[in-house]
Amino acid sequence: MVGEAINTQILDKIVDILVEDFSFDREKLQTDGSLQELGLDSIDAVDLIVALEKTFEFRAEEEKAKKIRTLYDIVRFIEESLQEKAAKPA
Repeated sequence: MVGEAINTQILDKIVDILVEDFSFDREKLQTDGSLQELGLDSIDAVDLIVALEKTFEFRAEEEKAKKIRTLYDIVRFIEESLQEKAAKPA
């Protein structure tokens, strides 16, 4: 994970959602920091997934969403979800 490129456009949107909708401190958010340690509980996690689906216009797969633990995980999750969406026939 460390040293891998991260999509900063996606990351910036995620951080905005966490700050605006969940009152996270922007300065405390780190790509490898645990969201649970920052206070994101299971109900918040569901709300976050819904907000991500609306923002990025995709449908989250529940099993993949359950594996999210960090901001880095969210970025990768969104990238994969958008790639899968693009690969599906219209």
